[in-house]
Amino acid sequence: MSTSGSMRGTTRTHERSPSRPLGTGRTVGMAVLGLVPALVVASAIGSWAPWARVDRALAAGLLLLPLWSLAVLWLGRRFVARRDRPQRGERRTLMRLHLELGGVLAPLVFVLCFSGAMAVAARSLAAWEHAPRSSSTGDVPAASLQPIDRIVEDVLRQEPEAARGLVRLAPATPTRPWIRVELRRPDGSERVVDFDPTTGEALGEGRGPLTVIVELHRNLLVPAAIGQTLVTSLGVLVAVVLVCGLATRRRWSRELIRLRLRRLPQELHKLLGAWTLAFGVGAALTGAMLGGTPLSVPVMTHSAYGGDQAALFRDVLGVERVPLDDTAAPGAPAAAWLEPRCFAELPASAAWQAERIVLQHPGYASARVTVEYEGPGPWLDRGLAVYDATGRALRCRALRQQSAALQSFYATVALHYGQFGGQSGGQSGDHSGEDGPRGQPWVELLWIVAGLALAAAALLGELVRVRRLEREGISGAGWRGRALVGLGLGLPLATVTLLLLSRVAPHASREPLVGHGTFLLVWAGAWLWSSWPRGAADPRQRTTSLAMLVGLGLLTTAASSLVVVAPSTLDLLWACLGLTFVGASWSSRRSRARTSLDASQGDP
Repeated sequence: MSTSGSMRGTTRTHERSPSRPLGTGRTVGMAVLGLVPALVVASAIGSWAPWARVDRALAAGLLLLPLWSLAVLWLGRRFVARRDRPQRGERRTLMRLHLELGGVLAPLVFVLCFSGAMAVAARSLAAWEHAPRSSSTGDVPAASLQPIDRIVEDVLRQEPEAARGLVRLAPATPTRPWIRVELRRPDGSERVVDFDPTTGEALGEGRGPLTVIVELHRNLLVPAAIGQTLVTSLGVLVAVVLVCGLATRRRWSRELIRLRLRRLPQELHKLLGAWTLAFGVGAALTGAMLGGTPLSVPVMTHSAYGGDQAALFRDVLGVERVPLDDTAAPGAPAAAWLEPRCFAELPASAAWQAERIVLQHPGYASARVTVEYEGPGPWLDRGLAVYDATGRALRCRALRQQSAALQSFYATVALHYGQFGGQSGGQSGDHSGEDGPRGQPWVELLWIVAGLALAAAALLGELVRVRRLEREGISGAGWRGRALVGLGLGLPLATVTLLLLSRVAPHASREPLVGHGTFLLVWAGAWLWSSWPRGAADPRQRTTSLAMLVGLGLLTTAASSLVVVAPSTLDLLWACLGLTFVGASWSSRRSRARTSLDASQGDP
């Protein structure tokens, strides 16, 4: 009996600590190996499918990511099954793959999900973030009544080199009551200026500090080519983790309503995972598609267009880069292209409004004006038109008249950022952050809550796994757990700091160095505070450091109410949260001091 019990204990230990865990190296290897067959199959679809070349290209781009996920799932299952051959059962294999792959990805999944939720919220917080600009404007006139011609002339007079590049313009709307002009110079630099929609006066320059969160979600604040590739790979691997999590439950529908308090972190992980499973898989794959242009565009270009990338962009995005003809030519007035006159045959186009405008080579003979029109109806109720320097329509495209492949492509964009039920995603340009189009408020709220729930599920799942490793005596588990807590607390605290920074120093906060530096400093400070080894310093020092961080937020809130604008509901909310954290820190310090005193009095 003792021998049998010993064997059972050995088997249980082997189940918990496999001899070759799926670490970072093997995860990267699986992702690279899984990409090869996905590229081959997607290229074959783009080359030989019996459809028009734009549909073949879109099918290849849309199917590349699901094919990649299936290949990684097959490779991961094979690795775990061959390593744990004595352990029979498909469910056990997928469970092990979910635990090990999720353990590698959990910190990055939390960062991507939280920053994605904040990228959606940035559209609703734009007016609060730019409070001085919002308060200085009155009622927003229709786009055709806004002084767009005068604003473009003034901008080009100040920035003559911008006429050789691009000028992006977004008319004012009730949710963003200022005209935004973005200049892209030939050297790649940019300038963003906001104007009053009635007087045409400049209100300020630069985007809000929350742009840092949007960049974190897009490319993890690293160079775009590297960051987008990492985000795409993470999206594919996250889809695998979520599918494995679903397969591990025999009756997963019970997880939707069951919550046992005895193991609260683990039960919360299961509950949140069950409710956000479909959302998570969809967000992971659509996000990988949006960030995977370094991988998908070459496949689409070479398989369906024979390497002609300009033709691909023209057919899919409706944009065309023409060579510069520097012959001076006065452009047509804005009234020539603000109204959707080339869509007169569509009854719904009468209610369309110009939402985004791209001016290429304004003032020259090679000028092109691309206008995106959006209506109040469903996400198909929109169109795109391209005009020349004289205002003559060169190309008109209504989305509802396009192929199913093109509509599916834009549906993925709308689904990822919750941009449907209202102004649900244009056909080019930016789709996230404060410049992105708006959906219905309840859709945005649902997307924010689902994103935060998915981030919490990732963090809770990894904390449960780390606590199990800590009980087993695995070295480094305690530090990893404290680092995860710092990650979970630091990122929200840094985001709140950015919001408060926009109220105190509205000009300085729009400098990229200030926004990025403040965000990373607060995040790193909170992470270091939580990762501080236990017993390495007096607990009062740690409590004081946290109180100083939160006190800085309270001081910022007080300054915003006195210096810039009157405090809003959000300001009062941050103040209440800050007081709560300070009170909790003080109570924790008193409790530690009382425990230490009792222990000292009990010693002989």
